[in-house]
Amino acid sequence: MDDRKKTKRISLEDLAKPSFKAQILSLLVPFASAMAILLLLAIFIAPKKAYELMTLSVSAFFALGKFIVFVPVIPDVFPNIKISFSIWNMVAMIIFMDTCTAILLGYNIHLLTKLKWLGAKFKSIRTDCFYLLEASPWMKKGASVAVALFVAFPVAGTGAVSGTFLAYLLGFKRLYTIFLIFMGSVFGTVPLGLGALYMKKNLKDVLEDPVYFFISLGIMIVFLVWASYKMKRMIDEQKKKNPLFGKGEMEVPA
Repeated sequence: MDDRKKTKRISLEDLAKPSFKAQILSLLVPFASAMAILLLLAIFIAPKKAYELMTLSVSAFFALGKFIVFVPVIPDVFPNIKISFSIWNMVAMIIFMDTCTAILLGYNIHLLTKLKWLGAKFKSIRTDCFYLLEASPWMKKGASVAVALFVAFPVAGTGAVSGTFLAYLLGFKRLYTIFLIFMGSVFGTVPLGLGALYMKKNLKDVLEDPVYFFISLGIMIVFLVWASYKMKRMIDEQKKKNPLFGKGEMEVPA
């Protein structure tokens, strides 16, 4: 078989653009849905609820990621802090945000990478995804599972962003990519929600035995730091092998 049939050469700029209608809908639907939720909260419950949800969503996107599901446990430790939303509200919020991110990126990658400030960041993420794919042959074999796990694993704070780029590099269609991001978000966030629920129900016992609590927390932090370091090291090793990536076309599995 001709080796040229095994790979296809693409660059981000050459990505086939979706129809103008699809691009407009992909921009409007996520924002319109989010605004509708906030508006309904403000009208039928209380404006401060909408503000609180907006604050939590921003915190999740820029800092806490999926670990935002543990925020409703805080009032049980510090009674003076009030959190109106439940653990499962936070789970639903993360899944919604990840899915919206996949919709936005899936149909507008060619536009987002041209932004003055964010463009460089998106290109950097895309580059890291390429090297991670090259360093992990198993991802090419179990590609769909790999994308879902990449989103599910909370080490990657921008799981939906990186997952979408990874799916693009693997050649997945846009709707299938959105589905994979959704499933990855569900499988990653629901277990964290169950963990937060367990912590909330057993908080009294945990606080009475702080040694056990801090040992468990320490193990989790060490594991996440190690996993993050391992992933970064894999990417750096591939960068040394292929330092010219990003300066032209690239090869990805067909």
